[in-house]
Amino acid sequence: SKTLGILALTYTTWFGASAGWWVNSRAAATLVFFGWFLVSTVCVMARRESLLRFLRRGWKAVALGEVLFLLVLAYLISIKMHNPDIHWGEKPMDTAFLNAAYKTETFPAQDPWFAGVPINYYYYGLFLASLPIKATGTNPAVGFNLVIATLFALTLVGAFALVARLAGRLRYGLAGAAFVALL
Repeated sequence: SKTLGILALTYTTWFGASAGWWVNSRAAATLVFFGWFLVSTVCVMARRESLLRFLRRGWKAVALGEVLFLLVLAYLISIKMHNPDIHWGEKPMDTAFLNAAYKTETFPAQDPWFAGVPINYYYYGLFLASLPIKATGTNPAVGFNLVIATLFALTLVGAFALVARLAGRLRYGLAGAAFVALL
């Protein structure tokens, strides 16, 4: 649900800014967030009984998934605290495109390497990373490292949930998450 929520928030904000309905701003992200919050609240209220049944039956899996997410996130943040460098590999390009998506008011964003021309590259993933950074007011250099940790934690928890659901056992879900971590 975390991944779906992030995708819904960023896609709606991106689409609105691309269509010219609003500018890519903290206010627009907040407005879209509260819109999705209202939609989610209505959905939860409409499905309250089935949601409660699910939580009573599967609370261990939900709790384990949340704990796994927090542990992996904390572990990766601690690693990035000791090695926050973003100047090697493709990170300079990623950071430049992230900053372009962060700073632009409309889409497509301007290419940081070729002034006056829109990015001729797939940038939605970097916009997805830039929106929480913009919404929280985090410095983009710090946010870049936080996003790396968050995406890894989301990927691991997604693997855990998928394998646990398919296999019907939480321990297989943990094995699936461990396998993805090793990839």
